[in-house]
Amino acid sequence: MPGYSSKPGTIDITHRFFNVENEDNVKNALKIPSLRGIQFLAPYGHDGKFFSLSEFTRHVIVNMFSGEEPDAFILDSLVAYQRELDFLPNGHLDRQNRLLPSASQNTREGQKLFEQHCSGCHIRTSYFVDNRVHRLGSKKDIFQWSFEGAVKTPTLLGRRGSHFFHQAKFNEIGDVTSWFNQQMQMNLGPNQQANINSYLEVLAFEERPHDERHISERLVETISLLKLFDARLFRKKYQELVLETVILLLKEKASLLKTRSSRMGLEVTIKELSTWLKKGLQNEEDYKGFKALVKNRQSEFFKYE
Repeated sequence: MPGYSSKPGTIDITHRFFNVENEDNVKNALKIPSLRGIQFLAPYGHDGKFFSLSEFTRHVIVNMFSGEEPDAFILDSLVAYQRELDFLPNGHLDRQNRLLPSASQNTREGQKLFEQHCSGCHIRTSYFVDNRVHRLGSKKDIFQWSFEGAVKTPTLLGRRGSHFFHQAKFNEIGDVTSWFNQQMQMNLGPNQQANINSYLEVLAFEERPHDERHISERLVETISLLKLFDARLFRKKYQELVLETVILLLKEKASLLKTRSSRMGLEVTIKELSTWLKKGLQNEEDYKGFKALVKNRQSEFFKYE
């Protein structure tokens, strides 16, 4: 986002665009963290201020992004969804996050060095976190919600190819190892650092899932999200949120359809939903008509190729 990011995967949350009260006139973009495994990674926030996922989620909505106070139903739903986002599988580790016998000798040497120098904070049996915050000197800017420069211990699982440190300061895992080697006076030689990097790369590996289902099933699943529309979602802002999401997901799947008739049918559905997005559900009759549309489109999607 030009003007709000320092590099891909970061965001300046203290920019007036998100909440005018938080504007600090400083370009201090933060890395956007993955939500994978979030239920195991308390405390929350880069500075670990929140120990409750519900409190942190509300903080993001209301304080960071100047949103309205969420209903208890919506907040509970968001927290429940986040708790379902588990780590992706890693074929190089067992269920206790131990290396498999197939690991290279360099990786095994890296594990030994890691256990010697890094495992005090990155605990293997706790998803490589200690659920604490630390002042390591990596955080130069003191933010509105920081604990005097402290940052939480991040997990090392599933972070392949991402930027590193809370401000995405480093682009390569080797840069992180080098920083710690110097900052913590670990006295590791080039080969030892390379071995640790090899181990960290293994920890960061993720097996990306591939959806083998027929496209018709995936379309039906997507539009089924609109079943969330009930009395608690009559408020226009929630209608827009759900509809915009479904329309976007349907558009992304359009290229997977093989026949022209199926693509045209999906385009019609997207236009119909876009009309409802502009209009909104105003009364019970609108609600019934909308539900009938969703039901009919679900039946049609099963026929798509």
